[in-house]
Amino acid sequence: MSRFGSPGEAWICPACGGRVAPQGATERDAVACERCGARYRHPGMALILSMVLPGLGSIYLRRRLRGFAALGFGSAVFLGTLARMATYLLAAYHGEPQSVAAFAADAAIGIGLVMAAYAFDLLVVWRDRGRLVPR
Repeated sequence: MSRFGSPGEAWICPACGGRVAPQGATERDAVACERCGARYRHPGMALILSMVLPGLGSIYLRRRLRGFAALGFGSAVFLGTLARMATYLLAAYHGEPQSVAAFAADAAIGIGLVMAAYAFDLLVVWRDRGRLVPR
């Protein structure tokens, strides 16, 4: 099974052994088999969905457990970071002394974990781009 990116190569349909993409095709063309007409999920759409929200691309490619894990982790870290930042801002509003260094460290850790969730899901979806998933 070949992956897109190699000029002139096509995927092989697991149902009939036919070509999924014509010679020199782009990813946009690779949605149906030339011989049997079987339709497959678009690998580029999975990457776009993963950029929108971590886990959506994996869910689209029917890797649901991995997708919901990435979605849950990314959402929990994002909401936790927002809640922690809100406590710092509320404390500052009420005149309680807060450490700016602690605020910056919490923000950096939270943002770093959210970025890690995005990077993990994008790498997983990129690795799965050669896997044909029926619609």
